[in-house]
Amino acid sequence: MQFYSRTEKGPGGAQAAVEVGNYFQRVQVLNVTETAKIVGLCNDYYGVPHVQFTLTSRLGPKIMDCENRMLAVEVFLETYRPVDGNGRSDH
Repeated sequence: MQFYSRTEKGPGGAQAAVEVGNYFQRVQVLNVTETAKIVGLCNDYYGVPHVQFTLTSRLGPKIMDCENRMLAVEVFLETYRPVDGNGRSDH
């Protein structure tokens, strides 16, 4: 596995820095907020880039779930949006 950082184009052509330590977010039904912290980047056996992340689900201030996941970078960027320095998602 090779670790790296990269800039990818998300949906609509927006640039997103996919680097270890960066945060991404999405809001689910009933205002459940999922925050993904990138912990690793690698290529799989076939050369497809993947992102490994810790996903924390919150309902207001309450943490509902926290787990490690891995997705292809393309799917990750279709699902989650970058979070700015103020904790807001860029969408």
